[in-house]
Amino acid sequence: MLREALAIRKKEMTPGHPAIISTQVRLGEVLTDEGKTAEADQLLRQAVSEIHAVPFPLTEWQFGEAEIALGTALAQGGHAAEAQKLLRDPEYRLKGYPSAALRRQILQRAAKAAKRITA
Repeated sequence: MLREALAIRKKEMTPGHPAIISTQVRLGEVLTDEGKTAEADQLLRQAVSEIHAVPFPLTEWQFGEAEIALGTALAQGGHAAEAQKLLRDPEYRLKGYPSAALRRQILQRAAKAAKRITA
């Protein structure tokens, strides 16, 4: 469903729209959870790249969320050095996140990925 949503949003919205980036991040998280880290890595790199060039105003937590998702995929894919940079200070990076439950899930993923790096 996320793939379909992403395809529709890309067709209907301006490139770099926050809804597109958000869907890319969610799909990247699901792919990471499924162990499809190469696919997640590619999708999340695209999202992070777009988020830094986006013509729409975004919050700091949106940057943090995308980078943490990429860091998690990189950690799972064995790219510890690159992942470590993206997983630094996740609580601060998600400050102001609008959903407490989803924020906790992101922080749990980040903590699990950080343990994988140091193990």
